[in-house]
Amino acid sequence: MFNDCTLRLTEFGAGRYRNTDLRENDLSALRGVANLAKVRIDHSQQADLAEALVGELDIVLGDD
Repeated sequence: MFNDCTLRLTEFGAGRYRNTDLRENDLSALRGVANLAKVRIDHSQQADLAEALVGELDIVLGDD
């Protein structure tokens, strides 16, 4: 369990993270999002996880 961590640029590689409790952590800058199947997060962390995925996939956001 991680508690109240920034996890800035923390990278989750291939592994087993099922039921890892990531609630109450900043997930916006972590790496290896695709490897986090079956972890536990709060509803409010969905935006952080999406931000991390956008960063990891180097997606460009724009109004064009």
